[in-house]
Amino acid sequence: GASDTSLVSVTVMAPALAAAGASLISGGDGDEYFEPGEHCEFSLNLFNAGGAGTLGFSATAQLADASQGMLTASEVIYGPVAVGETVSNVSDPFAIALDGSVPLGAVISLSLSIVTVDGYLSETVCKLTIGAGDSTAITGPDAYGYYAVDSHDVQHPDLRPDFVWREISGQYGGPGTRLDFEGNNYPTDLVVDLPFDFRFYGEEFQSIRVSDDGWIAFDTDDAYSFYNYPIPSLHGNGAVVAPFWDELNPISESPADSIDGVYYWFDASTHEFIVEWNRLRHIYEDVVVSPRSFQVVLRDPAAHPTPTGDGEILFYYGVIADDDSLRNYATIGIESPDETDGLQYRFAGIAAPGGAAPTPNFAVRLTTASPQYVPVAVPEAEVAGWRLLAVHPNPFNPQTTILFTNDRPERMRICIYDVRGRLLVRLTDEVYRPGRHELTWSGQDASGRSVASGVYIVRLQGETRSETRRLALVK
Repeated sequence: GASDTSLVSVTVMAPALAAAGASLISGGDGDEYFEPGEHCEFSLNLFNAGGAGTLGFSATAQLADASQGMLTASEVIYGPVAVGETVSNVSDPFAIALDGSVPLGAVISLSLSIVTVDGYLSETVCKLTIGAGDSTAITGPDAYGYYAVDSHDVQHPDLRPDFVWREISGQYGGPGTRLDFEGNNYPTDLVVDLPFDFRFYGEEFQSIRVSDDGWIAFDTDDAYSFYNYPIPSLHGNGAVVAPFWDELNPISESPADSIDGVYYWFDASTHEFIVEWNRLRHIYEDVVVSPRSFQVVLRDPAAHPTPTGDGEILFYYGVIADDDSLRNYATIGIESPDETDGLQYRFAGIAAPGGAAPTPNFAVRLTTASPQYVPVAVPEAEVAGWRLLAVHPNPFNPQTTILFTNDRPERMRICIYDVRGRLLVRLTDEVYRPGRHELTWSGQDASGRSVASGVYIVRLQGETRSETRRLALVK
């Protein structure tokens, strides 16, 4: 009649399938883009971030906005996928008939309901971008009137931002004050007073919350969320400014991991308040290994006026990679204090129309000033030649400008190599519309380290063609 009670620990593991991009299999005109009015077959790539694999699963897709088209094949079967691997449905594709009124650059959301052969149920969201996109166009405005103008927007020279990195990290000789966070993956943020009143969506603020996860917020009393969400959203944090909202680690676990931290500083000479996240890594360092260094700059509205009186915001990217495929990549953008309006520049690995993936030496300006369109005239013969036009100055120190043209919408990649052929940094990998474009290289590799004096190779790679030039850094 005796009884004994024991505590038994049971670990439950299951697959966790997350969106990892879409691939067009066949379209109306045979190119690689989803376009209005076309009937397209496509696959959705899913990454297994869970603790167990699966022998297979079914997936049912549903359009979030039925006015954008109709799914003609919405139920498919996937094969097995192990932990940490990606699976696709190329052999059993989805199909969609896109409405002819869907604008180029639009993003179509698909909700995906998943049932594995083991009975595990889950949901995820996948995105389709319509058209090749145009990274040289502006993003916005949102309902309030904010625009995003970035380094690629050569046809809006009045507001196109320069990349102006002021190193404020104390570890690298800067004047900034370090913020001491509790530790990796703790729900902590710190409140910092501003040296000037800052107007944001028509409201005045005197302080900000700074999170180790790559965002600041003017709402100092709101809830905290580890996870990044789309903008706008009632989830997460209100009145948020997100240069790179992701799950980041501000604490060095060992001297070898090179994590620095988060700093702030007021530049009285330019009337700008800077917050810097320097060499932070993702909490899942075994999967997402790239360091991240980026800044948000708040400009004093009294010294840098705008038509509405709202302060301008700048995002600067030093060492950066949006490669968190485990959960929605990063969120980049701004959100109103009531969380009903906002300008989403990038989320889930997909840029908004006119947006681009952040790359080293990249800048974004957020402003309520209306950008003025100034067409960039390029001689027809120059455009038709598809050329890597020039590298100027060459030799250079500390930075040089790379000029190139293309004659049709095309994905263009520019990389810097050493003379042994080793890749140092990828400056861009985006779709460009026909015209003349330019990028700046500041003599740094992908980790933000200044390279030595010497000869280097710049390579322009298109979809079917490439060109290279030599350039010399002389210090």
